[in-house]
Order: sequence, then C-alpha cells, then structure tokens
Amino acid sequence: MLNKDICVIIPTWKQHLLVFEKCVLSCRKIDPLLVVVSYDNHFKDCFPINLMSLADHFLFSDRKGKGTHWIIQQKDALSYVSRHGIKVVISLNGDCVIGNPDRFMKSIEDFKHSKYDIFSYFHGMHKKTERIGTMAFMAKFNSLTKIIKRMEEDSLYRSRENNESKMVRIIHEFGMKISPVDNSENIRCPSENSGTWVKDFSFAHLHP
Repeated sequence: MLNKDICVIIPTWKQHLLVFEKCVLSCRKIDPLLVVVSYDNHFKDCFPINLMSLADHFLFSDRKGKGTHWIIQQKDALSYVSRHGIKVVISLNGDCVIGNPDRFMKSIEDFKHSKYDIFSYFHGMHKKTERIGTMAFMAKFNSLTKIIKRMEEDSLYRSRENNESKMVRIIHEFGMKISPVDNSENIRCPSENSGTWVKDFSFAHLHP
C-alpha cells in the first residue's frame, strides 16, 4: 500500500555506486510516495542511466550555497518534495539498506503520530561530543526543513563543525524532541545485533 505522506531521500555520491541499487530496492519495500535521489555532483561525473531510473526523481546536487555537500543534498531534495504533502522523511545514505521493511513501516507509523521530531540510528556521545547519526534517520518534514535551513546558515561561521554535532545542537536550539534509541556500537559502521535499528529493522551500512 502506497504511503502517500512518506518519502525517502537518498543522499549519495560515486563511492556508493556498487551498492546503490540494493539501497533503492530496500527503500521501495516501505512503499513511499517518492524515492528522491540527491547525487553529489561536485566531481562532475556521470551516473549510470539504469540506476537513475530506479528513483522517482533524481537530482544532481551541486554545492552552490553554504554548507557541506550533504546539507545541500538535503536542501535540494526537501525543496522538491515540499509540494507533495509529505509528513515524514526517511533519509538513508546510498550505501545503506533496511532489511526488515515491515517492522520499519510500523515504526514510521508510530513515529508519525508521536511527539518526536527525529528518530536516528544513533544519538549520544562520540569522541566526547554529542552527535546524532545522519547516515539513517526519519524526521517530521517541517522539523527537518527548519533544521537543514539552519544548518546551511550556520555553516557560514561554524565550518569546522561536523554534520552530526551541528545537527544535534540545532535540534536542541529549536527545542525539538529526539526519539530514544539503543545506539549502535559504532556510529560509522553499525555492527550485527547492535542497536535498535540493526536489531529491529535489519539496518546495514554496506560501506563499499
């Protein structure tokens, strides 16, 4: 059944090409209204046509504004989906997969009607700094739009702050709520049977 108020944004770049198809196909199983791929094109390279066709909409995102490539990719994709009445955004990097779509869809429904603004695979301390995982998360559309707008603006004078630290700081500044999560042991490469997303949703970072 098509979930008409849910979309998936896939920020990706050329290093994800070997596993990109697995990512998109796993996203298709949660039946979102849209799968939008935002491709980091700062290398000005080509993307295979057969892989482009897997998405409902494919954006060549180039860094014309402030902020990291990931921020610009999110901004471009959110701008596109803003006309479609989306309530919940799933963001999944192009080298990640969701292996248990049924449990994931149930979690999306619970999240949609919850008090929380964002639910990430990781939230906590990493290298003595509070961070929230940007590799995979779900967020309320309006909340994420505000967060990304502020992240872009903020990058003008905090250019050395990484996205995970910047995002969680801005979430707190807005007074938004983060859903509790059992963290993966490793923020970069979640290991087997480690954390809520891995155990419940069979989330995996394929990391080619």
